[in-house]
Amino acid sequence: MTIKEQETQLIDDFADLGDEMLQYEYLLNLSCGLDILAEGERNEANQVEGCQSGVWMELSKENGRLHMRAYSDSLIVRGILAMIGLLLENRRPGEIANHRFRFLQETFLKDQLSAERSGGIRSVLDKILRFCK
Repeated sequence: MTIKEQETQLIDDFADLGDEMLQYEYLLNLSCGLDILAEGERNEANQVEGCQSGVWMELSKENGRLHMRAYSDSLIVRGILAMIGLLLENRRPGEIANHRFRFLQETFLKDQLSAERSGGIRSVLDKILRFCK
């Protein structure tokens, strides 16, 4: 499945839930699957600038494929990080670099995130895209 196909499936999953509280619950459940950075790894080198809440992320390539570990002190952001990880984990950098993310604009998140928080998620995505290029 391509990133686009998987992202479309996630967007559809959110839409099928309908109720905003169920969508939040789904997002929080996704956060349980996030490969977490340990407390000692949440340092300045791994911090993502421009985020309203604390966000730390470590990117690496293993066998030519992306591996992402992250953490946020915000549960909602942690869920979004998990969604990003779900879409990108074990993908080739070229595939990631050519993808344009839609989930923020096409889910309930577009109306729920503050401009600062949306900007922070864009900083996360920009950091990933820079790493992949």
